[in-house]
Amino acid sequence: MSGYYIHIPFCKSRCYYCDFTSYANKSFQINSYLDALAAELLIRQSKLCSYKTTKPLHFEIPIHKFKKFNTPLPSTLPVRRRRSGGYPLPFFDTLYIGGGTPSFLSLKQIHRLLEAINLYLGPLKKFKEVTFEANPDSLSMEKIKALKNYGINRMSIGLQTTNDKLLNTLGRKTAVSDFTKAYSNLKSAGFKNINIDIICGIPGQTLQDLNQTLLHIIKLKSAHISIYGLEIHKGTVFFKKKIKSDGDMAFKMYEMARKTLNKAGYEHYEISNFARKGYQSKHNMNYWQNGEYMGFGCSAASYLNGTRSKNTKNLAAYINSKPSLNDWPPLEYSETLSGKEKLGEQIILGLRTAKGIVLSKHIFIEFKDSVEKLLKLGLVEVTPPPAYRLKGDLKIQKSRYTGQAGGGVKAGRLKIKPKYFYISNRIFAEFVI
Repeated sequence: MSGYYIHIPFCKSRCYYCDFTSYANKSFQINSYLDALAAELLIRQSKLCSYKTTKPLHFEIPIHKFKKFNTPLPSTLPVRRRRSGGYPLPFFDTLYIGGGTPSFLSLKQIHRLLEAINLYLGPLKKFKEVTFEANPDSLSMEKIKALKNYGINRMSIGLQTTNDKLLNTLGRKTAVSDFTKAYSNLKSAGFKNINIDIICGIPGQTLQDLNQTLLHIIKLKSAHISIYGLEIHKGTVFFKKKIKSDGDMAFKMYEMARKTLNKAGYEHYEISNFARKGYQSKHNMNYWQNGEYMGFGCSAASYLNGTRSKNTKNLAAYINSKPSLNDWPPLEYSETLSGKEKLGEQIILGLRTAKGIVLSKHIFIEFKDSVEKLLKLGLVEVTPPPAYRLKGDLKIQKSRYTGQAGGGVKAGRLKIKPKYFYISNRIFAEFVI
């Protein structure tokens, strides 16, 4: 599994808790940003799937279609090998369009974005999963119909809470009535795979407030729900106002949400994510399984051939830098992990999921002290492999996580106990090198 990510860093306004790369009052730069994004889509895909040449670039799609994007192209480009059907190799499995607020784009700009994706990454309808993030107040029925017609098959909509007063506390320029209308329109348009984001630990929020939100969205029978504990990050409005998060209350809320959603038939398959059967996010599962992904746009991250990189988060630098085959777009960082550091990251990603990670002999040897410490504290558990019967003393030893099955030794799985998901960062710290 592999996936594409496209970042749209524009918003109507910045929420008081937001730590993502997003810009308010910059709508006049959206068209220029889409031009730069189209150039990145073309250049990076070309570099990835072909060889360098000074020959003219050949497309199966008429060249006049490229001109409408005003894409600033370098003088030479690689020739791209193509599959039958007209889209370039390689073709990834999933696509996620996030932000910021992608739905903040006008209908015309959404058309431009999706046309560029069809042209440079391949037909949207060929992806196994295509997610589009939206805020309720900027998601008109016209936009919804356009998204559906292009092949978007998963929507992620920010609700956060069903309490208008708390929405105002968060700096959200939207009301619960906006969400109700947007969700109804999505269902009317035929969207079945819809994620709803909610937050716990909002200043002034009570357990009753959160329970009302949970009951409301459970009644809607949404396919997927993501719940996040409020975190105060440096540079946010909450940080500047010296707002403090109530960790104890947020934990109680998270526990209540976990139990309520599990009882309602949602599988708690990742720290912050709950899904009805068959609706787990394929794109995000690729991240947690340490799969490859390719990010486009301001601050977008990529992981290819063992190297992680992140585009500049500076909007002006991204838009104004001259496209080049060798060093564009400008990067914030690029690093290649190896050895124990790489293994530690793999463990952290795997432990985010309910299934955990296979506790292989290599992992146990490299992180023996950490595994034993966490087991002793009762924060994690090791489940035996299929057809394995635990025998004798349950001391921390090789026999606890491996067993004879079908004539060979199979490893068990290391998992965080569900009730300790909320303090997962404490557990992850044991595997950071």
